[in-house]
Amino acid sequence: MTDSRTVTGMGVFGAARWPTFFVNRTDRLGRPLSVASPDPKDSRKPDYTRRSVLFTGAPGSGKTVELDRAEKLAKRQGWPSIRAEASATEPLEVRFIRGVSERLGHIRRTLGIRAWWKARKTVRALRARGKNPAQNGAELRLGIMPVQVIGKRQWDAKAREELKATVLQLADDLSDASSKRKLPLMLIVDKLDTADELDLVLMAELSGRLQEKDQAVYLITAGGEMTSTRLVAAAGARSGAGVSAARQFDIRACDPMTVAESHELVTKPLEHNRIAYQADAVDHLVKAANGNPRLLRDMADRAVQVAGPNGITADVARTAVKEIDTEAQIVHQAAWNVCSPTEKELLAKVAVQGASGLSMPGVGGPGRWQELDEARHALVVKGLLQEGPGGEIVTVPDPSLRDWVVTRVGRDIAQKGLAPASQAPAIVQPSAAPGTPADGRQTTTRTAGKTTYSMDTR
Repeated sequence: MTDSRTVTGMGVFGAARWPTFFVNRTDRLGRPLSVASPDPKDSRKPDYTRRSVLFTGAPGSGKTVELDRAEKLAKRQGWPSIRAEASATEPLEVRFIRGVSERLGHIRRTLGIRAWWKARKTVRALRARGKNPAQNGAELRLGIMPVQVIGKRQWDAKAREELKATVLQLADDLSDASSKRKLPLMLIVDKLDTADELDLVLMAELSGRLQEKDQAVYLITAGGEMTSTRLVAAAGARSGAGVSAARQFDIRACDPMTVAESHELVTKPLEHNRIAYQADAVDHLVKAANGNPRLLRDMADRAVQVAGPNGITADVARTAVKEIDTEAQIVHQAAWNVCSPTEKELLAKVAVQGASGLSMPGVGGPGRWQELDEARHALVVKGLLQEGPGGEIVTVPDPSLRDWVVTRVGRDIAQKGLAPASQAPAIVQPSAAPGTPADGRQTTTRTAGKTTYSMDTR
């Protein structure tokens, strides 16, 4: 066996978005989760009866990885593809047109000079609009051409409608060109959890257009766990047809990996690199990650880094989990700090229930249902809570966060409400050395990875 000290974790498990080994996951219905075929030699088109796919899930659940796999499939087969990310600061139309601008050379190679000419003409028209002195905004560059880009709050309804019409026409042109060449076209959009209502309306209408044309054009998207609900709501606020289009999406939930899938994610790369491991060590890593592929890779990566000549033993696994959990405390504190009092209360009530979670219908007294439901929605969007299949049971999917919240608040008080700040140690302002702040707090220094911070020990 290879001494694990001679192989870096990056070399064994790859990067977060580009893992060295893919687990062929299935959804709740037992269907393959991925758009892309796991076999590099397989040139089949994506096996989806619907033209639009939406991957949903908590942060770290593998949504972006699935989009990357789809993009790699298109590149491997020589298919045209356009990729964009939704943003809280720019209209999705601008992001999409920027994606087209950055791929003009790719469009020319895959779809020909006519499709390239049409796409370039569209981008140039947008550049001309950007020179209108009546508009305000910061000048950015789309490819080689400067374009006036205006923040979302500065776009009026008419301007957004014009942009949407431009994107829909551009998508039509690209799909027609790809159809003539008998090539599948992939339109890939990530981070729809940051999209506003008009962005989601664009996605619904684009999905409807693709379905009507019945061409080999695929809209592959990803967003948080509430994205599908928001998509239908946004489309419904505009038109009934929008709701119908939004429902054309094939929703693929990136649920927590099964125990078998988690074991495979860890053991296959280790065996490929001839690194020794103990079964109970892998069990410990799998249990600590609780089905989160990104967290599991991080923990397994750390285990490889700290392992000795005997490979990954149970003690090594415990050390790796402890180190990752310690570093995660800073992230947990930051997430806690941006929660409202009601969100903190609900998060604590759910965390104290452990892995079984909490039934939402039984939470709260008279008059509090709407308040707590809004808090549930916000926590799901943030990735701090996860809903069960029926939506009634909510859990804190990250065991590390769950334990941190219970320690932070206190188990008994979490059953009733929020604890005062002095009930448990809380991470405070980063500090290079221990000391006593001006307000009289007693602090001690802790180190997590390369970060040093102080903890309030009153």
